[in-house]
Amino acid sequence: MKDEKQYWANRADMYNNLDWVKDPGYMKDIIESVEFNKSDIVLDFGGGTGAVSDVLCPLVDKVFCVDISQEMLNQNQTKYNKYLVSWDLSKTQLFADCIFNKIVARMAFHHIIENTQKSMDQCYKMLKHGGEMILSEAVPPHPSLKKDFAEIFALKEDRLTFNVEDLSDLMDRAGFDKIRWIKYIIPDFSLNNWLDNNVDEITKKKIFDLHYNGSDFFKEQYNLREVGDDILIKVTKIIMVGEK
Repeated sequence: MKDEKQYWANRADMYNNLDWVKDPGYMKDIIESVEFNKSDIVLDFGGGTGAVSDVLCPLVDKVFCVDISQEMLNQNQTKYNKYLVSWDLSKTQLFADCIFNKIVARMAFHHIIENTQKSMDQCYKMLKHGGEMILSEAVPPHPSLKKDFAEIFALKEDRLTFNVEDLSDLMDRAGFDKIRWIKYIIPDFSLNNWLDNNVDEITKKKIFDLHYNGSDFFKEQYNLREVGDDILIKVTKIIMVGEK
């Protein structure tokens, strides 16, 4: 297993070059999935370079952008009501119970390979009664492609693979109620943008080959297209909300 902190330290400088990180449609759907209020105290869990926090700051009272990597946090823009905290949620609960009105975890939980359920349980505990959690993750375009999805990502990083049911179960076991979700599609996700400055050329070629050599069903579900030296695919993000 990789050194988690070193992995993110190596990625921090180039992370904001990923198109999906600040995808406006994706961000809009996340922000509109609940009603943020000016009195809210929000935890941006796995907030990294602060893309989500920066959008939240004008809408709420305070945002705590928390990440395991100090190098990722160092990429944040300074905001008067944004607080940066280097912390590993999977190890300990830093904040008190019932302190946050909202918790956002965008593309964070697939990195919590150990203590995944414990981490979700702690999110539930940190929410005030009536608070809401937004959990967003990428999922395979069809449940039957979960193995293919995991095989591709295994070449790039250590991570978990979720289907919609896995995410719902994770929240349900923690105690969340009124769980609901929407799907956001990135129609033209570029493999070059995703992999350049992220993996070495040998790994990049292996990932491209898995796409080139995928089954007809795989290519259909991903709407795979070859454009010059790039591959464009359809990427599916789930935005799930649960209430305490």
